[in-house]
Amino acid sequence: MRFAIRRSPFWRPLLVPLGATEAGSYVEVTAETIHVRFGALFDEVIPRSEVEAAALFDYPWYGGIGWRMNFRGSIGLIGAQAGVVRLDLRDPRKMKFGPFSMNFQTLYVSLEEPDTFLAAVRPRA
Repeated sequence: MRFAIRRSPFWRPLLVPLGATEAGSYVEVTAETIHVRFGALFDEVIPRSEVEAAALFDYPWYGGIGWRMNFRGSIGLIGAQAGVVRLDLRDPRKMKFGPFSMNFQTLYVSLEEPDTFLAAVRPRA
């Protein structure tokens, strides 16, 4: 199942030059993996077995829009401040983020259908 990354019309002109187009901004969930792509700077496949928790997240306005990274293990792929979900991984995972390759354990993504996405990715009992 493919889920579009939510991109605010106001911010689209700033996101598109780095490839965050409608076609290049999505999260695809299969039985085994979660493929996250947000333009040219982020394209990763995460095994579903590595997802420990998934939930809606109240993203703060001051968190910014675009590709967000801190040096404490979090990545944000934020095209809008609404519809943000948080994925926590069991263990830190090396991911390529633009020119950087670092260990991350938390991923924030703004989605068009966050509730449907959460139902699709929550760890199975």
